[in-house]
Amino acid sequence: MDTELSLYSISISCHSKPYKLAFELNKALECNLEMVPQFEFPNLSSDEGFPYYRWDDPSEHYTYHLFGNRGFETLIFPKLSHLDFFFLITGFYEELDLSTILSKIKAASGVLAAVPVKLAPDGKHKFIFE
Repeated sequence: MDTELSLYSISISCHSKPYKLAFELNKALECNLEMVPQFEFPNLSSDEGFPYYRWDDPSEHYTYHLFGNRGFETLIFPKLSHLDFFFLITGFYEELDLSTILSKIKAASGVLAAVPVKLAPDGKHKFIFE
């Protein structure tokens, strides 16, 4: 197994409130995404209120993250204003069936679209979409 931390990301278009989407993903993925208060995205004000949910796999090999692209007045990724949420899997997720996870996210109530996206390093926001 590779010892380097890796990342898999899915963009989500969904008009549901963040807590409702987290609830639906918990059911679909059989996990327990929980809200993490005081989420601060690099180079953006902590007053923006970006929603962030997290679940750590009990095996401690991977973590699910769900965060909203929209704060009170700002977007994390302004060029991607049509995307509402991002679902990330970090860690050693090679044991997971990523196509099944994507299918379950697409089938979750309220999800309009879910598409894998590639993230690349960037000095300003720590990562950008390719």
